Amino acid sequence: TLAMPAAIDAMMGEGLREFQPMDYDVSFENPASRKAISGMRAQLEDMEGLEGKIDMPFKISSGTRDISLPLLGVERDTAFYRFRDKEGNPLPFPRDGILLSDYAARKLDVGVGDSVKLHSYLYDRDDRWAVVSGIVYRALGTRAYADMDYLARNFLEPGAVTGCFLDSADPDAARKLMELPAVASVVSVRDARAVLKTYTRMINAFLAFLVALSGLLGGIVIYSVAIINIGERETEFSTLMVQGMSHWEIFSLLLRENNVVTILGFIVGVPLTALFLEYSGDLFSTEQYTIMMSASAVNYLDGALLTGLFIVTAQAAAWRRIKNLDFLSALKNRE
Repeated sequence: TLAMPAAIDAMMGEGLREFQPMDYDVSFENPASRKAISGMRAQLEDMEGLEGKIDMPFKISSGTRDISLPLLGVERDTAFYRFRDKEGNPLPFPRDGILLSDYAARKLDVGVGDSVKLHSYLYDRDDRWAVVSGIVYRALGTRAYADMDYLARNFLEPGAVTGCFLDSADPDAARKLMELPAVASVVSVRDARAVLKTYTRMINAFLAFLVALSGLLGGIVIYSVAIINIGERETEFSTLMVQGMSHWEIFSLLLRENNVVTILGFIVGVPLTALFLEYSGDLFSTEQYTIMMSASAVNYLDGALLTGLFIVTAQAAAWRRIKNLDFLSALKNRE
C-alpha cells in the first residue's frame, strides 16, 4: 500500500510531466503546411514554445501479431518530449525508425532492431516497414513515436503537420486558438495537471485510510491469537505463577514467541512482497495504462515500522489481559 502513491504518480504524473509538458495540444481539421503554424505566434501573447506534430492512427504488425495505436511524429530536436527506457536512461530519437511503448513492444513480441509493418488508416498509402529503434517506458497510454519528417514523407506530404504543441501564458489561449478556422480541438494540458493534483490528494487520503485499516485488522488478528493462546494456557500460566513467576515474566514468554513469528514474517514477507508487486503490475496493466509496481527501500522500512507499531499495540493489549487474569480462579477450576 505504501508503494501505491509512487506507482500512481508514475502512471499519471509521468504522462503529463514527461510526455505532455506543454501547455496546449492543438489538432487541425486537415493536414496543413508547417509554415501555417508560424502564423499562430501572432494570435497569442507570451508564447514561449511552438512545435509542429503529426498524430495519426496506425496498425502496427509483426508476424501474426498486431496492435492499433496512435503514432505521434514530433520534431527531432523536440523540447516537449523526453524519451526514456524502463531504467530511466535517455533514448536517442531515430531519423527513420520508430520508438514503441513498452506495452506495445510486449504485445507485438518485438525488441530493439526488429522490423514492424506500418499500416495507416487515414490515407491510401502503401504499408511501410520500420525498424524499432527503442522501447519507451510510458505508464499512461500506448503510443509509438517517430520523426515528423519521416511520417510526412512516407504518409502525407513533405512539410505537412496535423497540429502543434505550444506554451503560452495567455489566459485566453484556448479560446483564441479555437477561433482559428483550421483548429479542430485544443487540449489544455495545464488544466489537466491541476485536476491531477486534486485527484492525487484524494488517492493519497484513501491510501492512508487503507494503511490504517490494514493496521487495525492486523492488530486485531494478533490480539485475538494472543488471547486464544492465553486462554488455552491459562492453567499453565497459573502453575508458573504459583511457582514464583511474575506477570511480566509470563508475558515475556508470549513476547518471545510473538517476536520469533514476527521476525520470520519479515524474512518471508519482503521477497513475497516484491513478487506480489511485480505480479500485480503485469496483471493490471492494459493498453490505457501500465502500472509499474515496485517498492523502494524507504517503503519497506516504513512498512516494517508500521507493522512493528501495530504489533506492539496488540501486545500491549495482551499484557493488560495477562495482568488482570485471575490465576487462582484458574487453579480452582482445574481442581
